[in-house]
Amino acid sequence: MINKILQKLSENWFNPFLTLFINFYKLPFKTAIKFPIYIYGCPVISDLSGTIELPKNVWRGMVRINKSNDAPSTIGQRFKLALRGSLIFKGWCRFGTGNFLCIEKGAKLILGNNVRMSNNNVIASSNLIEFCSECLIGSNNQFFDYDFHYLVDLSTGRIKNTHKPITIKEYTWIGNGCTILKGSTLGMGCVLGSNSVFTEGFGTIDNCLFVGNPVRQVKTNVTQLKNLYAEGKVAESFLTDNNKQFILIHDLGIIDFRKFF
Repeated sequence: MINKILQKLSENWFNPFLTLFINFYKLPFKTAIKFPIYIYGCPVISDLSGTIELPKNVWRGMVRINKSNDAPSTIGQRFKLALRGSLIFKGWCRFGTGNFLCIEKGAKLILGNNVRMSNNNVIASSNLIEFCSECLIGSNNQFFDYDFHYLVDLSTGRIKNTHKPITIKEYTWIGNGCTILKGSTLGMGCVLGSNSVFTEGFGTIDNCLFVGNPVRQVKTNVTQLKNLYAEGKVAESFLTDNNKQFILIHDLGIIDFRKFF
């Protein structure tokens, strides 16, 4: 019975009470009255001692938290937040259900404009994790900018610093079940295939497809088709003619295929 009640509480409904609380507890009054943050369902908030920062110009529902995309795997999942550092939004952002954000004291999680994060992702920051604008994040991914524990070199007694920032550049697409570790920089327009483990050492390489564990670069000069209208036209064309091998992007009449709309 208790599990059924919790599942019902976590479903995709607008929560006016938590929306009021988060906005007026964490934001300046002049910002809070615009209700830029919408909370859905019944997320678990274990710590709010940190800060939430928004741009100067905000609008109603700019940030939506625990907003399900209706995927079957999200039923009964609850968004979790432990905010001891800084959560910084630079524009429109949407979090699905079941995500867990843990931002330690002194750390920052920065989200650029039009960042979409699906469900059941884990983000643990003790340093800095930044998602630049127009990022699309799938489900069941992990982002860790530190190792949680430390190793001692028995010959020297040294303990190495394992805290390094993560940067996800503009227009990236991360699939499902990926792990992105400390020191990683995923270049602009890159695609990270499902179940990949991405680490530091690749530098900033743009418009590439990475896959595997350990990750490897398999294609260059590629990026995701993000424009939803164009994506619909492509799907319609392929479904109409299964023998068609490719479509030229310019035939769709889309100028900026990186934008969602």
